[in-house]
Amino acid sequence: MKKDILFILLLVLGFESFGQTKKNQIEDLTKKSDSLDQVILFERKGAQMKKYQYDSTVQQFEVSRQNKEKMILKQKETIDSLNTELRGLNLKMHKLNQEKLSETAELLEKLNSKISENLALQKQLFSLADSLKMERSINNNNASKTSEETEVTFKKLNKPANATMNEVTDWLNQFTIISEQTTFHYDLETAKFYGGESASIEMFGKVTLKNTLFQEGIILIERSEYEGSSYQLYIPVLEIQDVKRLIDRLCRNMGGCVSSDEMQVNYEKTDFGVKVSWGGGC
Repeated sequence: MKKDILFILLLVLGFESFGQTKKNQIEDLTKKSDSLDQVILFERKGAQMKKYQYDSTVQQFEVSRQNKEKMILKQKETIDSLNTELRGLNLKMHKLNQEKLSETAELLEKLNSKISENLALQKQLFSLADSLKMERSINNNNASKTSEETEVTFKKLNKPANATMNEVTDWLNQFTIISEQTTFHYDLETAKFYGGESASIEMFGKVTLKNTLFQEGIILIERSEYEGSSYQLYIPVLEIQDVKRLIDRLCRNMGGCVSSDEMQVNYEKTDFGVKVSWGGGC
């Protein structure tokens, strides 16, 4: 009986000691588990921070890459636009150069034509001057004429234009014509000027030259063409200011469609007297 009680007592004590050990072990395991959870949580937070930093770096790199691509695309568009503009400017420059070359060639042709016409006018002028000298010589040798009739003086030429005179021809009616000569020819440049490149020279290119010589030494050269006329008047003895005072108003009335204010009248001193040049047309 005593043995049974002792055995039971030992068995109870053994179970109590075993339970206390298991409890301590569970507490230790719980502490270790909590420590492990803290370590895992710390590692997880560290991993999350690294992942966030990595994602942020990747995102920044992606944004930077996109910005650079946009910048490259914009620069490419700018370069393409500049190249297009440069090609346009090159085409315009080429066209302008071609136009200038064409204009230069046309101007040279017109200049050569005008030079030829000027030489022809000078020849006619010299011819008229010779005719004038011959007429004076004849008049000097004519017994019925006095020296006063052939002498060119300021008084004879200084004849003001009255209010009824509208053109230079009205003023010239006060003097004596001793010679008139009219010629005509056809000029291609004149035809092109009025009718274009394919103009008919017979219709648009006729140029008429009329030379009139006066006993008082005055010479009038008239050039008439399709829609215009030009004049050269030589007056001896008088000075430019005298001639301008006498006939400037009359010259300006001969502009045709050109108003008197826009009319250009040029005065020049030459060996044949004061040269007056003007012209007009429509």
